[in-house]
Amino acid sequence: MRKYAAIGLSIFLSAALWAHSFMGGHEVSFDADTIVARVGDCDLTVSEVMIHFLNWRSEIESRWGSNMWNAQTGTNTDGTPITYEENIKDDIAQEIKVEKTLYQIAQKKNLTLTDQEKEACQTKAESLMRRFSNEDLITYAITEEKVTAYCEEMQLVEKLCSKQMPEVEFVITKNIKMTTIEGVLFPAYENDGQGNQIQVDTSTKKKIQKNAYAALKEIQTGVSIEEVAKEYKLDYAGEQTFLSSNLNGKQWEPVKALKDGETSEVLTMDQGYVIIRMVHKVDTEKMQAAKEQAVEKQKREIFEKYYEEKYKDEYRMKIEEDLWETLPLASEK
Repeated sequence: MRKYAAIGLSIFLSAALWAHSFMGGHEVSFDADTIVARVGDCDLTVSEVMIHFLNWRSEIESRWGSNMWNAQTGTNTDGTPITYEENIKDDIAQEIKVEKTLYQIAQKKNLTLTDQEKEACQTKAESLMRRFSNEDLITYAITEEKVTAYCEEMQLVEKLCSKQMPEVEFVITKNIKMTTIEGVLFPAYENDGQGNQIQVDTSTKKKIQKNAYAALKEIQTGVSIEEVAKEYKLDYAGEQTFLSSNLNGKQWEPVKALKDGETSEVLTMDQGYVIIRMVHKVDTEKMQAAKEQAVEKQKREIFEKYYEEKYKDEYRMKIEEDLWETLPLASEK
């Protein structure tokens, strides 16, 4: 599979939800219903592909920040650099091909979801919607109905994998410790117009810091972090769970010292000023879920190998490459 090049994208919001970008001297125009790819009998629109992109974006940027996309991960045969964003776009293309293939196989086998499974998909869709920005939701005409359909397809694929899996017992022996926190970031950087983040000037930084301390006082009087994020027009990612071992380094020490329900002081981190509330220092529920996910991951890997051998030529993927390359994976372009 080729490496998809990362390019700039200018988004214009309009009543028609019409977007334009320039590729190699020619214009690429699209709207939310434009077909980007096809797998077997399934067409994927801009709107659907962007749900995949935004889901990956949210996961990656919440952990590593938006600067990660430009990191060089290798070089092409012509010596040009390969970025992390290009690699991830390849991964997403493969993910879409596998999932759409398995979804069509599940349909042929007449697999369906129970009412309980559909309710779980609805809940997951609502959670995903909160992670996407209003601008992206409007630009790509992403609705709760579309995100629910996406979740239901993923669930049906998981159901197919479970039914097709041979009887193999999986055991996770590694001790997985999880920590759940909630926080808000007052960013002390701005975009330079070329996709790079630069620190704000000292005067602006002091104002941002002052806002962070004012917000902390509100939180200490009972105002929720979510409400503070809305008040200061900041992104709110909700509760986030991490491997406890990933919260390492000196800047995380004050967070690790918190007890359940406690809120940190204003912390200075690489991207700005952060306020964090400890939800569960040892999240036993998420730990069990992580173990179950690890088992499911092993099962999925075995099933995907089975898929590669049996179905890879049955459902081919065709991508409109200019449009695929135009769609933004990184939040800052």
